[in-house]
Amino acid sequence: MKFCFFILCILLASNYTAAQQDYLGIKTNIGFNNVTYNGTLKTTNYNPSFNAAITFEKSFKNNYFWGIDLMYQKLGFIEPFTIINNFGKTTGETGQIIYTFSYINMPISVGIYTGSKWKKLISLALISSILVNANTTVLDYKTNGKQKPKQSFDKSDEPNKFDLSGQINLGIGRQINNKTLVYSTAGFQKSFTNLSNDSYFLDADLKHYSISIAIGIKYACF
Repeated sequence: MKFCFFILCILLASNYTAAQQDYLGIKTNIGFNNVTYNGTLKTTNYNPSFNAAITFEKSFKNNYFWGIDLMYQKLGFIEPFTIINNFGKTTGETGQIIYTFSYINMPISVGIYTGSKWKKLISLALISSILVNANTTVLDYKTNGKQKPKQSFDKSDEPNKFDLSGQINLGIGRQINNKTLVYSTAGFQKSFTNLSNDSYFLDADLKHYSISIAIGIKYACF
């Protein structure tokens, strides 16, 4: 985190000495989301989501850039479970619990482009996120031959509200004209802070992580 902050300060200071270009844009991504954990959970599966962001970027003549986004992002995981009968034996039937966490976040990124018309890029981001909704859904399943209906529960008041994570992105972009750039990135995001607490998955040490593929467009506006 200190490294990202240091790089950001350098790039901000370079505003006064380097040629620069400001971009506004939008992007969307698909995230394959899961959590790391210990103790409480036996296994988890990926919970995919679609996310969207408004982006601002300031690039410099030396190919460095910094940016800030306003993003709506869903994270989460899926917990499979096995049905157990009254005698404590498995019935061979299974079910799934889907955990979904919706955030408003603000990634602050620094990075570098290489190339002219076709641009390769690498960036690092520090992401501050505020939880707006948490939902737990038990999908329908069978037990002892009977169908149990799907159930959803609002858990917004239970997980920790703030999340801080880091992300690394690799991508490629195409300069359409002097003002427009389209691009695609692959990223890996990992939380530094816990989702769990004394009231939510006690001692599980839950931390989000996500593998994402994004596409976006940027327009030179200033």
